[in-house]
Parts: sequence; C-alpha cells; structure tokens
Amino acid sequence: MSDDLLGERNMSRIVPETLSITAEQLHEYVAAKQCLRNCEACGANTWEFPSMNGVPALFTMASARDVSFATWTFHFNCLNCGNTRFIGAGFVWSYFFEKGKKA
Repeated sequence: MSDDLLGERNMSRIVPETLSITAEQLHEYVAAKQCLRNCEACGANTWEFPSMNGVPALFTMASARDVSFATWTFHFNCLNCGNTRFIGAGFVWSYFFEKGKKA
C-alpha cells in the first residue's frame, strides 16, 4: 500500500472499515486468495481464527525497531498442531474497501 493511501486523509476511514471486517468477509478473502493451504508443519488443512463476539480478532505487532510502528493482522491457527499464520489486515481492507474484490 502506498504512503498516499495511508495518509491522514484516509486514516479516518481505514480504521473503522478494518474494524468492521466480518468473519464472512475474512473467509471470503482467504478463499479468494487461497491463503490457507495445508499446514507446512503437519500437513493438516484445519484452520481457525480467534473471534470475539462473532468478529475476527484483530492483533497488532509492534516493530522491534520502533514500537510506535505496528501492523494489524488477522491470525489463523492450525487445529491439529497449533501452527500460526498471519494475514495483514491492510490487504484484507484493500480487497474489500479500496480496490474492490479482485481475486
């Protein structure tokens, strides 16, 4: 995503739109992008994401170089071995709100 997209003008809509992403939308995104293939650790294909009140949990990961910089992610856990995959929330946001649905 470009710096222009993340400018102050757009932040007022990016945050609430990202927080509005539903479980159904997240499932649609990972299906369209084929993000959840078999687990590289155990070979199973049983993924689940944590949710809170029916919406996917959104996590932040701070940069070790500058803790004021953080990225938002959705994460998925392999139900067989516990392996974890992260998907950048900005990519999911862009798919639904910026570019339109593009597979």
